[in-house]
Amino acid sequence: MEAFTEKQSFIKSWWPLSIAFFIMAAIVPLLNYNNGQLSVPDMMFPVFVLLSSGIFVFFFTLSSRVDETAVFVKFGLFQRSYKVFKWEDIKTVEVRKYNPIMEYGGWGYKGLWKKNRAYSVSGNMGLQITFHNNSKVLIGTKEPDKMKNYLSYLKTKYQIAALGAIN
Repeated sequence: MEAFTEKQSFIKSWWPLSIAFFIMAAIVPLLNYNNGQLSVPDMMFPVFVLLSSGIFVFFFTLSSRVDETAVFVKFGLFQRSYKVFKWEDIKTVEVRKYNPIMEYGGWGYKGLWKKNRAYSVSGNMGLQITFHNNSKVLIGTKEPDKMKNYLSYLKTKYQIAALGAIN
């Protein structure tokens, strides 16, 4: 069985909000219309906002991979390479429902300097990893059933200790 891989993007989950934001950014200079002319800064600001927002939305993706050696995660522009969580460093894993707002303050790369971090772009399902030092990482997923099935396969084939609670 091939490794579980998933790539998520803000584009699918936030596109209606993004489009509304882009339209508002384009309309603002028209509200500052003065004697039939717009100044160059008035015209350039919405262009800057549109371009930077588009780059933000396009490049912020969450890529994850689970295989028999480790769990890998990479969050858009913040990380050039995958962060690797080896099975021998992991105490337990669990696919669970979570509350992004209450537990982590929303979606994104959360808890950078804390013992409880999260990588998510949308939804409320994720892979909760607990390490031997009791720190935790949650990786959001849009395919929790597929991930559970793959973790069950790993448990059966490789007897990975961290997968003891996976059904």
